[in-house]
Amino acid sequence: LCALNGRWHAAQVEASTRSAVAGGVKWPGMLRSPFVHEGIEIVELTTGAALREEGIAMSHCVSVYQSYCLQGQSRVLSIRRNGVRLSTVELKRVDSPRGFVVAQHRRESNLPAPSE
Repeated sequence: LCALNGRWHAAQVEASTRSAVAGGVKWPGMLRSPFVHEGIEIVELTTGAALREEGIAMSHCVSVYQSYCLQGQSRVLSIRRNGVRLSTVELKRVDSPRGFVVAQHRRESNLPAPSE
């Protein structure tokens, strides 16, 4: 069952990746430019190609969130220090004054991100 799940997941990533790159998919971002504070850079990913690149670099499946980003239901942020990717954050839209909550925060290979 685990092997079957792994194959299904890989197929979803592959299909999403082909769609993102072939179509030049893009959506409006909420950040005008990357946000930098004390050496940490927060980069919003606003294209299918950027999601694919992040997924490859971080060895996780962030590219499958393209449809949620296109619908405005999710935002994906890449957290970096000196250009090196540290983690990826998914913000999910909620019905509250805040608008978005952190749905996931993962580092390479889908490991939990450190709290710092």
